[in-house]
Order: sequence, then structure tokens, then C-alpha cells
Amino acid sequence: MMRYSGWDLYAKGLEQSRETMIMTIGGHIGYRRRKVKLTIRELADRSGISSTLLFNMKSSKTEPNLSSLEKLAKAFGELK
Repeated sequence: MMRYSGWDLYAKGLEQSRETMIMTIGGHIGYRRRKVKLTIRELADRSGISSTLLFNMKSSKTEPNLSSLEKLAKAFGELK
């Protein structure tokens, strides 16, 4: 049986939390896009983010940066 130190468990928890957050953001992007009835291409045009990057964010292959999140918020009308 493998024993973990408190630090190992903390670090493992942070990594799992980060993965969950990325998956949650990706799911939210897809949900919002479908809610406003946009294709990935239309969202890409509105936001200025490539459709490939949007697809990768939606499928949790890429972690969005703050700039991308701001562009998406503007494209969805959440940020002026």
C-alpha cells in the first residue's frame, strides 16, 4: 500500500480541482453556445478566437486564458 504525505495529497487535490475546473469551463462554453444557438464557427467569428481553439477549450484539451474568457464573455453579451 502506497503512503502519501499531506503535501502529496494536497498537490493531487489541486490537480484534480484544476482538471474539474477546466472541464467545467469547457462544458459551460458548449452550453452557452447552444443556448444562444451559435455554431462553433459563428462563435469564433464573434469572439475572434479560432474555431479550433474553441473546440479544444470545449473538449477540455486546452485551458482558456483570461483574454480568451473575456472575448467569450463579450461574444455572449455578458461583458461590454
